[in-house]
Amino acid sequence: MEKSEKRTTQNSTIPWLLSSSSPSVRYFTLVDLLGTSLEDDWVQKEKALIMQQGYVPELLQAMSEPAYREAFPKFYTYKYKGLVWSLIVLAELGATRNPAIETYCEYLLEHAQERQDGGFSMHSSKRGGGRASEVIPCLTGNMVWSLARLGYRDDPRVLKALSFLVDTMVTNDGIEVEKQRPPYDRYEECWGSHTCFMGVVKALKAFSAFPKESWSVSMHAKSDQLVEFLLIHHLYKRSHDLHRVAKLIGVHLGSL
Repeated sequence: MEKSEKRTTQNSTIPWLLSSSSPSVRYFTLVDLLGTSLEDDWVQKEKALIMQQGYVPELLQAMSEPAYREAFPKFYTYKYKGLVWSLIVLAELGATRNPAIETYCEYLLEHAQERQDGGFSMHSSKRGGGRASEVIPCLTGNMVWSLARLGYRDDPRVLKALSFLVDTMVTNDGIEVEKQRPPYDRYEECWGSHTCFMGVVKALKAFSAFPKESWSVSMHAKSDQLVEFLLIHHLYKRSHDLHRVAKLIGVHLGSL
């Protein structure tokens, strides 16, 4: 693309985004594309409107209905209407923590988070918390990112889940060099001989919810390891044969 074409595209795209009917689009255009300060009056106005207009209040209204609340126990498996997926969407749209959102976040922290090491599970355990044998990295990454974005970034439970990702994410590439410790080794597609791209991407997504100046040395090292794992595959290819696409289960990125 010629420089003049690129400049024209940029000049037309930003006004188009800022004229969107969605306050989320306008807010993220200001903050992420234009680098406007979070303290700016326009940014503050759009942030407040996210909770008042458009999809966020509509989704929160739907989540308050009795039928939705009855589906709480299927928080992950009720795809893509369960509590997990709704919270991801709310976080992506820039929702602000309020009493209703706290209720949903606390439910997941109570029923989906495995209590010993902090990962998030697909089902609840009869003993409380998430079922240890069903903790998976992609769900954990999504929940850390979403909860951090929804006002729980400094919560000890979220930090525990972040530490779980740092401590347990492996980067096996066809041979199980880094063995996962029980009981988190149940799923070959998650923890086995070839690490799933989805888990890697979601772990990096979780890391991105925290300012780099707060990262520990081990978090920096794990991030470098995970990024390198993606790069040697050209993001979605087989590292041993770059002419072949990796298994679909490994390249489906879900809701990023």
